[in-house]
Amino acid sequence: MFLRRISAFVLGIFSLIGLSYSYIEVVDTNPDMIGCYKDDKALDDNFRLVQPRALGYEIQHFSSKQDCVDQCADRGFPYAGLQNGDLCFCGNTFDKYGRADDKECNIKCRKPDDPVEYVENSFESCGGRWRNSVYAVTGVKSAERKAALKWWEQ
Repeated sequence: MFLRRISAFVLGIFSLIGLSYSYIEVVDTNPDMIGCYKDDKALDDNFRLVQPRALGYEIQHFSSKQDCVDQCADRGFPYAGLQNGDLCFCGNTFDKYGRADDKECNIKCRKPDDPVEYVENSFESCGGRWRNSVYAVTGVKSAERKAALKWWEQ
């Protein structure tokens, strides 16, 4: 939602000042569920991951499954993964450690920063222990989005 409003605003400004904006595309970030996928759980003695995660970019602050997907799209990633009910990751690939049974992604979405309270009326799965519920962000064209974001951040 926020991305669409900002994009519409930017496009409106471009129209007013006569700039071309053909490389910026407003996309639908409605997520398509791909499936349940494993993540690596090998930790060293200091409880740090030995191997990189299946989806390598972590989103620290998000408010819902849709927000996780939107933030991954905003950063140009075509995949978003939710894990353990309250973790959000983005990546260009997702199947580094293989597919898991869909029954293993059975944790309902929890409110971020609240390990107990579930998102109101949440029937959606937000992964499992070391399992990612992976979503494809429909319509994301990474190169175009990265070009638009690079311009936006100037």
